[in-house]
Amino acid sequence: MILLDGRPVRDAILAELRARVDRLGRSPVLVLVAGADQVDSVYVRNKLRAATSIGVRIDLAPPKDLARLNADPKVDAILVQMPLGENLSEQVNPRKDADGCTPSGIVELLKYYGIPIAGKRAVVVGRNAFMGRPIAMRLLDQDADRKSTRLNSSHVKRSRM
Repeated sequence: MILLDGRPVRDAILAELRARVDRLGRSPVLVLVAGADQVDSVYVRNKLRAATSIGVRIDLAPPKDLARLNADPKVDAILVQMPLGENLSEQVNPRKDADGCTPSGIVELLKYYGIPIAGKRAVVVGRNAFMGRPIAMRLLDQDADRKSTRLNSSHVKRSRM
């Protein structure tokens, strides 16, 4: 088994993003849409820290503000903190959707470690709209022979034994 440490990948991506923000000449605005009970979570704090480290201004907003954020030209990107429901994340303007990177991040991690994707068999467990289907499509785009399945399928249950 290979341990894929995401930290060096994260650091390289953050350095590249910092350079892009510097060339932009202004601080882009990312709005994190989160429920009141999520604001103090470790995930939110990590996102806040990463954004500010590269010069991105990050604001927090409740889910009820999503339509206004989509229309606001001062908002460059929107990130919906899950779980707020997959229907909510589907309402984000695709040009402002900052969360489309999660499946791409998985592909980047594999590439960083030199793990070939093309021609490999990949099984994606889960078919939800905000993770399972997008990663399955990214793997297919990279020419993987992929299969999607549900967590409670007999194939997954047998492999756990």
